[in-house]
Amino acid sequence: MKSDSRAGYTMIELIAIMLVVAVLSVSFASYIMSAMNAWIFVKSRETALSDARQSTERIVRELRRISDDAGLITAATTECKFINSASATIDVVQSGNNLMINGNAMVSGIPTVEGLRF
Repeated sequence: MKSDSRAGYTMIELIAIMLVVAVLSVSFASYIMSAMNAWIFVKSRETALSDARQSTERIVRELRRISDDAGLITAATTECKFINSASATIDVVQSGNNLMINGNAMVSGIPTVEGLRF
């Protein structure tokens, strides 16, 4: 019987296959990374929107509790101070990138200093 010495792959064929697999792997990894980055971006925007919605609802709730026109003390672009129907003073202030109510931070990381207008 004759033995066939040509039964395996050559080194060039193996390198070519490894190169094709590497290119496909890099392409697939970049696709997965871009999908992950998009998911992280959408999730952070969703969180910011939820925080903004909750803070807006709280401010509106507090503003509805003003008993009369004399209850409004300050109404500026970055501050709104008033007395509610329970005679409590509510002070809503944008301080830098934070939205504060009575000194407590409700929302942090407002993108711009001009991001809030009362």
